[in-house]
Amino acid sequence: MTAPLYDSLQRFADSDPLRLHMPGHKGRMDGLFRDASSIDFTELPPTGNLYTGEGPIADAEALFARTGGARDALFFTCGATQGIYTMLAAAVGRDGTLILDRGCHRSVYHGMALLDITPVYLQPPLLPGLGLPAPVSGESLEQALTEHPEASAVFLTSPSYYGVITDLRPLAEICRRHNVVIAADEIHGDLIRRGNVFHPIATVAGPEGIVSLTALNKTFNIAGLQASNIVIQDEAVMERYRKGASFITPNPFTVAATVAAYNEGEEWLEQVIDYLDDNIDFVLDFLKTRMPKVRVRKPEGTYILWMDFRDYGLSAQEIHKRIYVDANVMLEGGPQFDPERGAGFERMCLCTRRSLLKEALERIAAQFPEP
Repeated sequence: MTAPLYDSLQRFADSDPLRLHMPGHKGRMDGLFRDASSIDFTELPPTGNLYTGEGPIADAEALFARTGGARDALFFTCGATQGIYTMLAAAVGRDGTLILDRGCHRSVYHGMALLDITPVYLQPPLLPGLGLPAPVSGESLEQALTEHPEASAVFLTSPSYYGVITDLRPLAEICRRHNVVIAADEIHGDLIRRGNVFHPIATVAGPEGIVSLTALNKTFNIAGLQASNIVIQDEAVMERYRKGASFITPNPFTVAATVAAYNEGEEWLEQVIDYLDDNIDFVLDFLKTRMPKVRVRKPEGTYILWMDFRDYGLSAQEIHKRIYVDANVMLEGGPQFDPERGAGFERMCLCTRRSLLKEALERIAAQFPEP
């Protein structure tokens, strides 16, 4: 399988040009960074113009689109946060209206603030007995679109940060009937628990009005390299996005890591998923036997586990003190994500060594003794 962008960078590097076009990017580093620095080019003709996305860049985008079942794709080198800002500018625009669920990434809220976008929040029902948001229903989305005809886009997350998978196909059909764009944050879509099924929106909903956001950041643990993808199948939306996107020189390590992850990372990813599954089962078994008052739900996707401490009958402040101060374990409290309904919940990321999970759980359990 060819890699148009990487191959063009390597061919240009093999010609050993003297690079005097920029103050940096000389390609002459030694040692560990020698190979990566050799393909560190900016907007030079043989490797494609970063500001217009032509040549090998366009060829690589076309290859990615074909691989993902899309008609078009655009590489964005500023990370998922900046990509979301640009997507909001293209799909909603300044002073527009966006319909979204409350569990979106914080960058969506920041983007709305920067663009003076008015949010219309979908409030899905809670999963029975768990207090966590269920998938967004077609009825609630239909109602929101009917009550807010000024809305030009819908933003949903699946799998959600609560580990819940939403069937996006019927929701995309509703959006299409109302002539609005649907954007799906699927950044955790590679980390699906065994036994669950996740269908990326680009594979089931057709091209019109669809935007999907994916990334290597979470999947391959390379967040510092800002390797993310926004796949837009609708030509009109794609044209608006291209006009608003800001291209910068990609980090050469990002290029190398992206090629390595997609070409050689499948076996590693399968092992990661197995390890995460075992981590989740370990935590669930621990809580069941040592802290039975903590209510949990096995996530369908992601590496995040939400724990409901409300059955201890303690205030949110006391729960926080026992975990963060007395046990000295850093989690994330529910109110950070839902000020109205998050009190008593704690969020734990399970993508770590099992020995660390065991130590953390032992510390927490000691602060919540069972009678």
